Amino acid sequence: MADARASRRRESIEALLLAAIGGIGLIMGARALRPAQVVPARPPSVEPPLGGWPRIAEHADGVVRYTLQAKLDPASHEIDGHGTITLKNSSSIALNDLRLHLYLNAFKNDRTVFRRARVGGFRGDRSRGAGYIDIRRLSLAGEDLWPKREWIDHRGDTPQDPHTPNTAPIVEGAPDDQTDVRIPLPKPLPAGESITLEVDFHDRLPEVTERTGYEGSFHFAGQWFPKLARLEKDGRWASFPFHHLAEFYADYGSFDVTLDVPETFTIGASGPVVSSKVEAGRRIERHVIDDVHDFAWTAWDRFVAREQRIEGVLVRFLAPPGYGAAIDREALAVEHALRDKNARFGAYPYPVLTVVHPPDDADEAGGMEYPTLITTGGPWWPNHGLHEIEGVTIHELGHQWFYGLVGTHEVEWPAGDEGFNSYADELALGTLFGRGSGVTLGPLQLSTEMLAVRGVDASFDEPIFQPAHRFASGRSYGGRVYGATAAVLLTLRRTFGAAKLDTAMGVWTRKFRFQHPGPEDFFAVLGEHVGADCEAAARTAFSTPFSYDVYAESLSSEKDRGPVGYFDGKDGRVKKEPEDAARWKSSAWIGRRGALDLPVDVELRFADGSRTRRTIRFGAPAYAVAPAPPMIGADVAAIALGVPVAADTQPSQQSPSNGTWYRLDADGPTQLVAVIVDPDHKLLVDRDRLDNFASLSNGRGGAPIARERSLAWIGVLTRLVGP
Repeated sequence: MADARASRRRESIEALLLAAIGGIGLIMGARALRPAQVVPARPPSVEPPLGGWPRIAEHADGVVRYTLQAKLDPASHEIDGHGTITLKNSSSIALNDLRLHLYLNAFKNDRTVFRRARVGGFRGDRSRGAGYIDIRRLSLAGEDLWPKREWIDHRGDTPQDPHTPNTAPIVEGAPDDQTDVRIPLPKPLPAGESITLEVDFHDRLPEVTERTGYEGSFHFAGQWFPKLARLEKDGRWASFPFHHLAEFYADYGSFDVTLDVPETFTIGASGPVVSSKVEAGRRIERHVIDDVHDFAWTAWDRFVAREQRIEGVLVRFLAPPGYGAAIDREALAVEHALRDKNARFGAYPYPVLTVVHPPDDADEAGGMEYPTLITTGGPWWPNHGLHEIEGVTIHELGHQWFYGLVGTHEVEWPAGDEGFNSYADELALGTLFGRGSGVTLGPLQLSTEMLAVRGVDASFDEPIFQPAHRFASGRSYGGRVYGATAAVLLTLRRTFGAAKLDTAMGVWTRKFRFQHPGPEDFFAVLGEHVGADCEAAARTAFSTPFSYDVYAESLSSEKDRGPVGYFDGKDGRVKKEPEDAARWKSSAWIGRRGALDLPVDVELRFADGSRTRRTIRFGAPAYAVAPAPPMIGADVAAIALGVPVAADTQPSQQSPSNGTWYRLDADGPTQLVAVIVDPDHKLLVDRDRLDNFASLSNGRGGAPIARERSLAWIGVLTRLVGP
């Protein structure tokens, strides 16, 4: 889902261009720029772990099978559906009931959980007409179970996030919400056994909102059929109402769907077409796909279709008339993304992919992901240099891995798909466009990392790993889930090693293909393949409302003139005068706010032009309940100055840390004049880069020379120029 990310991308680009250039002329002029000659990059080289990659499952353990027929009436914007739903009890206990998601009822009235959730800063805020799904029959062995249904209003002791203990619902009771329903079974369904339900249903689509509905004759069916909730191994149903910020979590299975639309309409849907015919003025297509957990489709009488085979996948592009330039850029993005993600995360396993570019007046259908079908967005003639179309295409395609092939729980843990996918975006866009992954306008190049940094700067300090509906607002959700997750992972990658983190993420996506892992599984992968320090840092960054800032507090550098003053000894009192020594006593004080413990690079600069770098660790903060661990890296006091040192010169032996500050001692033959914290911008989670340097001449925040000051301010304006 890219709506929050795309919105922040546009806002960031606009703000940064205005700040860095001082006007909008360059933005307007971007439309006149000729397209840059960009070609897909070679696949990245990702090292497997010792012993090789985990075995990738070829197929999912299919729990559900849907065989459905759906007929669209474009005049009334209604769908009549019927078919069968087969469930295998994959849990360890007998089942006494079923749980169904009827997501289309989120748009039924203004008292649903979806409509009542005041998220702000997110699409779907506009109420654009009502829509609903009616179940007309749900029978098992000839008995209609629907009259015995029980609507779940999630009142009192049934929170919106049933897997999180000791939590209360954000919306206290929603008796008019009909997105979550319980169906008692006539008799228990034993573990390992299956049942097949027959279902008749009727949809009325709303005006397009939150990726479902119609605009004119354009129709997109995202939440359109009765969908079984995910059945956990212990027999619990992962049942929840349709909240504004999240929906996805379901068992893998198979879909056999026959779609019936007017013959003038073009269909795009999940899975390959296995049969197609036109009869009695109707177009009838059958789509069949295995190893997925959802199915979506679209139909419009103005689609222009283009097909091409990319990296062995038959890709079908559907767009409005005149959008050829946009399709060209989407095709480039798909080719690059498939190369990149196949190498990093394991090969895309499906034979087809459909890329839908909705018309401008149906933009709320854009920026979405479904198995083998994604929607994009953007103008008919894109701004060359502003990589919005490539960004949204790569993001939505990335969801085929993050939520699609690795079936994390978006309601409970949205960062596991949206956040991890945003991190993957940064890598893919960086290899495609280099330093200008966000903006390339002549000499101006801005990285998409600015979006990650803005996520760290989100006004609400909340845990990143938490249920979607617990975020304070849509802005907070977007900032923390999309931006801050990417910033944390990029920081870990730069700090602990790109190769190690790439391996860990490759293990994650291969080991858990067609499974439903959680945060603890992810932390375990980091610990095994990157190390305990990385795992500990990730737990702090993701599971606590952390705020992190490292800064150069101050520095001092004075000539070491030896002992000065009166000293008592066995021969009486002796007065010692200052010596004209060539040695300097120098120290730099580095501070940290927050409990996140990461290695921090510090560059020390000296009057003779030499410079040296050391890596420090703060350890646990002084106010921590647990005792602080032994200081890590105490040997940083032995600073190699980069210039000859007299044989009798000994480096200082103490560089104390209390967990919130660290003193670097750099005694030697030349004066220390400046200190720069994190000179390579590894720490994207650092909330304030303006305080990362100090000098003798300007004090804290001053650059040692004019050029350094200019670069520092440009860095503040653009946050990060290039990766």
